[in-house]
Amino acid sequence: MSKVSIVRCKDYDKVKVKEAVAESLKLIGGIDKIVKSGDKVMLKVNITDMLPIEKAVTTHPAIVRAVLKILKDSGARVCIGESCGSARWEATDEIRRKAKAKLRGKDFETAKEFFKAMHLSENIKDILKFKLPGEDKPMFDKNEIDFTKHFQEAFSSVGIREVADEFGVPTISFDDEEWVEQPNPDGVFLKKIWLSKTTLESNVIIDMPKLKTHELVLFTGAVKNLLGLAPGYHKSFYHRASRLTGSMGDMLVDIYGLVKPKLTVMDGIIGMEGDGPIEGPPRNIGVVVSGFDSISVDAVCSSIIGLDPIEVPTTRIATGRGLGKGNLKDIKVVGTQISEVRIADFKIPDKARVDNFE
Repeated sequence: MSKVSIVRCKDYDKVKVKEAVAESLKLIGGIDKIVKSGDKVMLKVNITDMLPIEKAVTTHPAIVRAVLKILKDSGARVCIGESCGSARWEATDEIRRKAKAKLRGKDFETAKEFFKAMHLSENIKDILKFKLPGEDKPMFDKNEIDFTKHFQEAFSSVGIREVADEFGVPTISFDDEEWVEQPNPDGVFLKKIWLSKTTLESNVIIDMPKLKTHELVLFTGAVKNLLGLAPGYHKSFYHRASRLTGSMGDMLVDIYGLVKPKLTVMDGIIGMEGDGPIEGPPRNIGVVVSGFDSISVDAVCSSIIGLDPIEVPTTRIATGRGLGKGNLKDIKVVGTQISEVRIADFKIPDKARVDNFE
């Protein structure tokens, strides 16, 4: 039987969050069960967009600080990782601005080649290699676009970079490092998955999602957060292709099945209801939820907001594949019970819309 802890925490006061996260991990057996001295540990946070933390779109830095505090004396080598699409958009805007001056006076065919290179590339940094037709040198100098600055702005914009610096922990943008295409023979939709060097080299991945609704898959938690492991435009490709084919649940579970985080710590203090994961209103839920089985954590959290866990495509599919336990009868909840924190009037997306993308 899987074990999931629920601990109440009404706001993001640093002391309260630290105590709640520590208690949540203690209740499931402690972080020592999965982290040893010398391990490479990556915290996979959720930075869906570079919006103020009050919008409840991203993992709150207080939760990240609490986990880093616990890991501080473990002897592990810790980093924080994410691939943030809006950071790529900011870089794209800079490329367009600078390209406009370089393309002024050029003909249509020349401009077309540039836009093909920019929009059909899997890695936005490849634009630095692009040469205009008939030119010997690349269009941009190699240091003309500071991609690292753009990518790191994602962490700074939501307060996570500040916390990382406090503990001397690096923030890693998967877009800014080497990628490897990994075979995924057990995948249903994704038979190969692009992942970053840091992801592949991590001994322990700690999944740190935000408890939110999702207009396409009802609920976004531990499993959905892992789409952010896909670097560059692969994340968008996976998202759009699975949406077109009605395979989003399978796509997300394919990624989960390949990387299998060893621990999930869910930020459910202030979540999002309605048409999440970006546009919905914040809602105080007042919980930290932790477990070693991410599927069970998602099941418990979706139940807290009034969903039948098996209605959530990712939970149902992962449970069916034997990747975790998504039925509440197979989960032992420790600490506060679901019935004590369940929100009866939590606004969820239209289920009919979800059925089209499952």
